Amino acid sequence: MAARFVAGRPVRVGRDLFVPRPEIAALIDALRKGHACTVFGPARLGKTSTLLLAQEELEREGRRVGYLKLHEREVSDAEHANNIVQQLATELQIPDRPSGDLRARLTAVLAAALAAPKPLVLLIDEINFLGPQLAGDVLGTLLDVCERAGGRLAVALAGMCRPSDLGPAAASALALLPNVDLRDLDPAGMRAALEQSELQGTIDIPVLADRLGEWTGGHPYLFQRLCEAIARGDREGSVDQRVHAAAQNLLGRNKAQKSKDADPLLSFMRDQMEQLHAAPAQRAQALSLYRRLLDGELPVIDARDAAQREAAELLWFVGLARRVPIEGDASRLRLQLRGRLIQEAFDRRWLDREEALLERPFRDVSREWLASGRSPRHLLRGDALARARQWLAANEATLEEQAFLDASELAVRTRRLRVALLATASTVIVSLVAVVGLSVTSAEREQRIRDLEAQLAPVEPRGDVQGIEDQLAALRSAIGQVTEPQEREAFEAHISRIEGEFELYVRGTDAHAQTIIEEREALRRDLAVRTQQRDDALRDLATHTEEAYRALTTRTRERDDARDALASRTHERDDARRDLTTRTAERDEALATLATRTQECAQAFAALTTRIQERDQASAALTSCTRERDQARTERDQANAGLALRTQERDQARAALATCEQELRPERP
Repeated sequence: MAARFVAGRPVRVGRDLFVPRPEIAALIDALRKGHACTVFGPARLGKTSTLLLAQEELEREGRRVGYLKLHEREVSDAEHANNIVQQLATELQIPDRPSGDLRARLTAVLAAALAAPKPLVLLIDEINFLGPQLAGDVLGTLLDVCERAGGRLAVALAGMCRPSDLGPAAASALALLPNVDLRDLDPAGMRAALEQSELQGTIDIPVLADRLGEWTGGHPYLFQRLCEAIARGDREGSVDQRVHAAAQNLLGRNKAQKSKDADPLLSFMRDQMEQLHAAPAQRAQALSLYRRLLDGELPVIDARDAAQREAAELLWFVGLARRVPIEGDASRLRLQLRGRLIQEAFDRRWLDREEALLERPFRDVSREWLASGRSPRHLLRGDALARARQWLAANEATLEEQAFLDASELAVRTRRLRVALLATASTVIVSLVAVVGLSVTSAEREQRIRDLEAQLAPVEPRGDVQGIEDQLAALRSAIGQVTEPQEREAFEAHISRIEGEFELYVRGTDAHAQTIIEEREALRRDLAVRTQQRDDALRDLATHTEEAYRALTTRTRERDDARDALASRTHERDDARRDLTTRTAERDEALATLATRTQECAQAFAALTTRIQERDQASAALTSCTRERDQARTERDQANAGLALRTQERDQARAALATCEQELRPERP
């Protein structure tokens, strides 16, 4: 039976299409030796299939293997930790449930498992669902027990994550373990697998293997999906036409396709690129590297350069590029693009959009402002605010960006009011000093200015109206230092005039300040309303998103289960259909053979009839000949009887003649 294509679930050897990979043998060899290793990589690269194939091979050898697959948590850290311990104890058949903290319970479960005579191989899948909070304790405990077990415990950790995604403690522990780097399928393996598939006999396999290598780059999931689309698609046309049509289906670009969505893996890669927690500089460098790849370059990455290494790792982890070691140079590696499917799904238009998102100048600072509780130290001012106004005139801001820019404008207006009041206070002080200077000598004036400055200077600089009033009050108290009546009178008259002007200014300033305050309050109320609306919208969105995500997760699981069941039934139906087709062909061949044999029998029967007729004719002729022979025999017998009679008569005649001759012969004397 031909092997069937499978995408999105683990491969079953002997039933599904399987392409052997040397990395699986390397993982099995490491586990046989009791080592610990990791299998980290992008989505749909075959990590789960690799673990399950290793489990099957090791169990076939008689080894004790435990397989633990973690699930996305929807509970608290404590409940999630308890679920992990229970799941591990159930898998290792440990009846007792130990108590204590997470490390103590894990240690007790592993110790009970290692008490058995046989060594243990533990395979843990989807460790990315541990999260940074639990990864340090779980992985640290597991690796400590593995190190102390002396080769009796082998561990393989697989997940769609990078060590840094699991927190500093887990990252430092995982950095010491070798990683089994799952590479793309090689052309020879793809061709050999296709020769055992259901496409054999329906398409030119060598040409198809070359085209699949060009489109998928050897990505296991995309290889299976594209083969499946080709097998289910129209069988008319050349190999290139059939492969191109199947690829357009995966990209969601086929006009005749009911769903215009791209393949789930391609959609997941887009979302993952947008949601990864990476610094803007790192994302920008990664996008710059990807642009160089699209331009046809093959960038060489220096592993000793942290920025280059992290940018290349980001592209690899998302699945946009593959890492190729440089032979003889362990400190460098080369980046390569992965096939035409990835290039067309993540083309220059997508790259331009991603780079445009990085050019939003206020996204990060507005988030910092919200995270700090709207602290004024994050607000814009000066040239930065002017650039923000220009950017806002040409672009549409988000709610958080608009609130941030409004708060910056309000802070600038308030700051201008304070500066205006401070300038007014400075003018009053200068005027007072000038009045004092009218009645004293130059030396005394300088000393008086210093004294007045000392008296008028507050402990902290103040630029509001109350500060100016306090300074006027201090100036009035300083009049007592003027002893001459005329100077005191002129001083008081000048102060009264300044107070009158200051009162008029204060009224105008109060009116202006009241207007600004009202505008600020209106802006504040509007900002509060918009902030409340945004917060309500965000809460509603978060609630709906969480509910939708849970529903989507449930539906996705149900859909995956239904898809698996449908795929299984479809494959079974196809197998049955192929069996029926084979049996029908065999039946048709048997009927054709039977018809041929029937025709041959008819011909043989006709020949036999002819021969029978000929035999009958021969028999009749033989009978006639027999009668003629019998008649001839009778005639012969009659002739013989006549001959015998005549011979007798002749003999008698001879005897008579002899007698006569004897009688007639004269006697001799």
